[in-house]
This record gives sequence, C-alpha cells and structure tokens, in this order.
Amino acid sequence: MTVTLLPSAEVASVAWAKAQPDLVPLHGGRVGTRLNATLPAIRVQRVGGSPVDPWEDRPLIQWECWAADQAAADLLVRTLMAALPSFRGTFAGGRVYTYTIESGPYWAPDDPDLSTNARYILTARLVTTP
Repeated sequence: MTVTLLPSAEVASVAWAKAQPDLVPLHGGRVGTRLNATLPAIRVQRVGGSPVDPWEDRPLIQWECWAADQAAADLLVRTLMAALPSFRGTFAGGRVYTYTIESGPYWAPDDPDLSTNARYILTARLVTTP
C-alpha cells in the first residue's frame, strides 16, 4: 500500500518566506526552524493544529520575527503579514489552500537578562493538502 503524506507546514513556510521578494532584503535569507545567530531573522515553528482528514491538515504556524531593535522587528513582521496572501499555492509536497491569522503580531522581546534582541510573533492557521 502506498500512502500519501501531508506536506510539512514548516518546510513550506520556510521555503515561502525565503522566496518572498519583499522579505528577502529584510531577513537576508535567514529563515529556518532554528534561530539564526545573525539578525534580522525569522524562526518558523509548528505550534499546533491537527489533520482533519488524511488529505487535509490545519497546522498552526508561528513566525518569530527577530531583529536587533523593535523598529526592524516590527517592519519584518508587518511585511510578512502583508505578503501572506501569496502563500496560497502549490509547493514541494503539497498545497497551501488558505490561511487565517490566529494571533498577532504581538511584541515579545527576548529576556532582558539574556539580550536586547527584539521579537514580534505572528501565528497563522494554514489549510494544506497533498
């Protein structure tokens, strides 16, 4: 029996953000599931959501937009949010049918005892299919 896998929402999210012409000048290609030590950068994580059928997933994706200061992090998250409509479409391994913003963007700076890095967080629920 051959199974059909649902697409990885994290892989699709990283690939999409790395390819957005309005975002690339801001993050410089530093988008991944781990935080890049050089800022600005975007960290992508699946933080929830469940498949509703073998052919449909509803992952909750969190984008953390990091920068050295609040203004740069704010510009990065607002640009990400403005670019989200282009996320609909076919990607390697599947398709992003649609999305809804679940929360944010909201201000969530790093622990001031650890660093002065600035961060905004945006979460969106995707609908994906193989």
